[in-house]
Amino acid sequence: MTSKIPVLVLISGGIFGAILVAVIVGDAIIASGTVANPTAYETPAKIVFFTLFVAFGFSLIPLMVAVVLAGLDLIGRALKVQPFQPLISRPGWVVWPIWALMAVGLTLALPAAIRAGFFAHDDATSAAQPERNAAEAIARMPVQGTLVAAPGMSIARVISASSLKVQRGSKSELFNGAQYGGAAIFDYRIAGSATTFARCRYYYITTYARDPDRIATINVGISAEKMSHATLDAADRDIRARLTADGWKRSGDLWVRSGSVLDLRSRRLDDPVAGENLAKAGEWIQYVELREARASVR
Repeated sequence: MTSKIPVLVLISGGIFGAILVAVIVGDAIIASGTVANPTAYETPAKIVFFTLFVAFGFSLIPLMVAVVLAGLDLIGRALKVQPFQPLISRPGWVVWPIWALMAVGLTLALPAAIRAGFFAHDDATSAAQPERNAAEAIARMPVQGTLVAAPGMSIARVISASSLKVQRGSKSELFNGAQYGGAAIFDYRIAGSATTFARCRYYYITTYARDPDRIATINVGISAEKMSHATLDAADRDIRARLTADGWKRSGDLWVRSGSVLDLRSRRLDDPVAGENLAKAGEWIQYVELREARASVR
């Protein structure tokens, strides 16, 4: 058994050396700037390092068993008693059960680790979980009411027609000029039409300076959650179909009906990444802006 220790040391040492070499080479590649987007290779790198780490852990078992059994063999020779001779002559009796237990533990733990984002990007793992929790919490929130409003409508009519409590003022940096608005979970129906957007996230209403009780523009975040580019395209097609069915007429990028102009827009939430496919990348939300068709007369 003692004669096998140098070979086992070489095996374990070789695997550990491979881990060190992989770290050094990876750092050198990142520092050189050869790879334009290193984070794209983070998951494959984690898989390689994890595999080497598991192999290193498994390789230590026969080495440790060999060291312990060699010690027992020396003690037995000195005492001229060999109670552990069956194990000394058959180290596999110890190694294989330990390997089996390790394999079972790995088999049970690895799927759960993958679901928890063990192999995901570090930044994605830390940021995605809180966002996922927030999204799930928002999805469970009940609708707080329905906002019924359209450009040219009086604020008094909006308040009386809406079950959503209309908030005065705006705390948004984007809509700091709005006289009414805020964040909520609500349905938005364009007054005078059947067009309704479910589970909207925010609304901001501005009024005319010369007629502060009458709506000039409305901005509503109609996305219940952020979406991929493909999902955004599908949502755009669905909304355009619903607008057409409700009698809205398309004029370029705008939609017109009963004196109201609707502009269906989208906004990207995340930052662009070099080399990405612009037709597929990003996380997006939709929103609509409405104004009177003849707002310039006011």
